[in-house]
Amino acid sequence: MDSWVVRPEQDRLPLADDQWVLVRRRLNAGEYRAHLKRSSTLDDAGDRRIDALEHGLSTVVSYLIGWSNPIALQDENGAPLDPETLVPIVNSLSPERFNDIKQAIEAHVAKQEAARAAEKKTDGTTTSAPTSSSPDTSAGRSTGSPSSTPTSTT
Repeated sequence: MDSWVVRPEQDRLPLADDQWVLVRRRLNAGEYRAHLKRSSTLDDAGDRRIDALEHGLSTVVSYLIGWSNPIALQDENGAPLDPETLVPIVNSLSPERFNDIKQAIEAHVAKQEAARAAEKKTDGTTTSAPTSSSPDTSAGRSTGSPSSTPTSTT
């Protein structure tokens, strides 16, 4: 069964030219909410709407922890930089490199979501009551009409 707490696990994703990125395996609730806030805007009615241009950038900075590129993505203590600090670094990439990283992370997210969905289907729990099965053989008459055996009168 899936844990209620997201462990800080990491995955290394390959990129072109023998490069790679190190990403979070999964966002926790706080990271996810911050990602949604960064990738959306408030409309005139006060409703939050996903901004397609910001969504990709927010996905990258939410998941990205490190990479093979010499640009450091950790602070002086080796901790990953916060997403807000990563934004100008990621924005300085060429559009092609940004898209490579974004596509690798989006594929990673889709793979993790599919794995969690498959785990939910096979963890032995059911979400609905089982249906009753039909009996293998008929029990008694199926028509419900009275018997047509003759009676004798004496």
